[in-house]
Formats: sequence, structure tokens, C-alpha cells
Amino acid sequence: MTWLRDPGWRERFLRGDKDVIEEIYRATFEETRRAAGTVLHEPADRDAVVQEVYLDLLSRRELRESHRGGQM
Repeated sequence: MTWLRDPGWRERFLRGDKDVIEEIYRATFEETRRAAGTVLHEPADRDAVVQEVYLDLLSRRELRESHRGGQM
């Protein structure tokens, strides 16, 4: 996960840099999908929620700005 080692990643993340968002997506997708699956047992519902999470992360700066460190 190069975004963890990149000192400028947070600023790029806040700007919505697609490369940073893609790397976060790839690193966290399975865990996010599993977490959604513990609540939503229908695969289509689970996948829709996961898609919405990453769409919001990409399109809403205020959501990105709410990240205070730690796990994504």
C-alpha cells in the first residue's frame, strides 16, 4: 500500500485523487464487502452498499475530510 508510505497521500486523498482512491479501494474492498455482508445477507444488497461507500468516498470531499487517521 504505497498510500501508507506516501507523505503527500492525505492531501491527494482529500483532493479526490483517483489513483489514491483506487489504491484504497483495492486494499479495503474485501474487508468492506465482508463487513457489509454481516448485516446484509442478500449479495445484491451487500454489493450495492459497498458500491455506494466507494462512490461517496470518491465524490464527497466532506466524507474524505472526516477521516482522522487509523484504519480506512
